Amino acid sequence: MERITFLPLIAHINEQSDYYNQLYRENELKYGTIDHSRISSWMINSIEPIIKKNHTSNPDQLPQLFKTFYIELLTILGNNLGIEHEDEYKQAWKLCTTNPALVSTSPAQFIKAIDSALESIRGFQPQNVFTWISRMECIIKDCDTVDEFLACGRIFAWLCGMAHLKPRAENEFIRLRSNLKQATINADSRLAFAFESSWPNLDKPSFVGETGGFVGFGGYFTAPPIVSQIGDRILVTDRKNSYLLFADSYGKVLLPNIPVSTDKIIQESSTVDLKSFISMYGKKIIPFDDVSSSVMQKSTLVLTRKSSHYLYVYGWSL
Repeated sequence: MERITFLPLIAHINEQSDYYNQLYRENELKYGTIDHSRISSWMINSIEPIIKKNHTSNPDQLPQLFKTFYIELLTILGNNLGIEHEDEYKQAWKLCTTNPALVSTSPAQFIKAIDSALESIRGFQPQNVFTWISRMECIIKDCDTVDEFLACGRIFAWLCGMAHLKPRAENEFIRLRSNLKQATINADSRLAFAFESSWPNLDKPSFVGETGGFVGFGGYFTAPPIVSQIGDRILVTDRKNSYLLFADSYGKVLLPNIPVSTDKIIQESSTVDLKSFISMYGKKIIPFDDVSSSVMQKSTLVLTRKSSHYLYVYGWSL
């Protein structure tokens, strides 16, 4: 059976075995029993390489580093995320071996930021989790601080479809050091023009996709939704729950738990924006005769239908 081989780590675990056993028992009370062979596999293949990379330049940090990663490991295995999405977490944790000096500045903040990012992206754009990891692999060596790493993480999360992050991503990108900014562009060439338009390369209004769907099929809505604009925000309701909609060429996101009443959204809804759109661009690309509400903002049109649980999104370049 494969075992840990790094002698300083073996010595530390042996010296603190009672403490780490206690941590396991506390985690077991909260989540239940964890397969010990799974813990062992993670420690050998994920944690030990991180410890070894860091040890050369910072041997005194071994106890803190191991404790941090062991506690996080128990958490993601206990809550089952590290089991259900094992490949994602293992690939993401490899980031910690690329820039050991960066990880050592704040190990707990660093690994929790990674795991939080995985969970967030998975919640909205699960197909893009590995894309985000690959982008972060390209730039982590150029990051001098955890804050820079977090900023790049938000920028690439936006490019992976987290549309609600665009304003913050743009601010983060502007403030990056010049060489780190270039590194992000090298990692994803879309950044060179990403902030110019929500829908680049669309010289005329075009259907750019749908979002939402019936909750029984993994969607959001229990009934055909209604959309309206309140302030500068696009809000959606199915008469039970309220959401904020964000959409651009990289993705569409519906944020739940919005403190706006469903009655207010319905009250503010109309099809006036659709009429304005048709007067400007014609009706050819809108093939529906049952539109129930619409919102048009700058270069985006969103409409709903009486016969559908989806939101229909159209975009064009300014």
